[in-house]
Amino acid sequence: MYDHEETASLAAQPEQLIDNPDDDVLSRVLSSIRLSGSLQFCFMPAGDWQTDDKPAFNKGDGSAGVMPFHIMVEGSCWLKMPDHDVDLMPGDIVAFPFATGHQLGHGKGGGMINPTTLLPPKPWREIPVLHYGEGPASLRLLCGYLQCDAMDFRPLRKALPTLLHMRTDGTDEAHWLRATIAQIVSEVDRPRTGGQSMLERLTEIIFIELLRHQILAAGSGSVGCWRRWPTPRSRAAWP
Repeated sequence: MYDHEETASLAAQPEQLIDNPDDDVLSRVLSSIRLSGSLQFCFMPAGDWQTDDKPAFNKGDGSAGVMPFHIMVEGSCWLKMPDHDVDLMPGDIVAFPFATGHQLGHGKGGGMINPTTLLPPKPWREIPVLHYGEGPASLRLLCGYLQCDAMDFRPLRKALPTLLHMRTDGTDEAHWLRATIAQIVSEVDRPRTGGQSMLERLTEIIFIELLRHQILAAGSGSVGCWRRWPTPRSRAAWP
């Protein structure tokens, strides 16, 4: 069952989720989310190319909450999905809360590729770096997925869009995110002891910031689902 006392406290003044730093409901929500992040590969294609529009990651067990993400480190490409046509630039972060199928590509009429078919067999001691095409790579894209148990909470699912997109380049507020991306790249380029665990934590931090960015960008009208956010001891009873 839900903790009715906690639920009532959130429902009494929902605007405090955004406007009242002294009673930071948002931090309480984020602190209750269990995440596990997995950076799968670094993709470095050359020339023109495009992927198919099938979901890139499928854990195969029917579990909810598997969210693919991409981080554009260098270069640019386009992203297409239903109701979205986006040019991704350096520093851009995108995630797909419902693992919606999407296409990535560069140029027009490029060959169709599926980067996941190029992955070496597991287990990996290092993050695979996948190259495609002839000549110097036109971009560098980090690809992975997150598992978020909060996606089983229906009000949250209703509140999230099919695409989370954040630009970090050229904004002072996002300087720490750019530093986080640079640290991820460093861990990929120079593998060290504990690197896999470091990559998991860094990707989780990026997702939490994406979620916070989405909530704040939507403003006070987005707080409806958070009003019924369960406490950790009541989460087993999520509807």
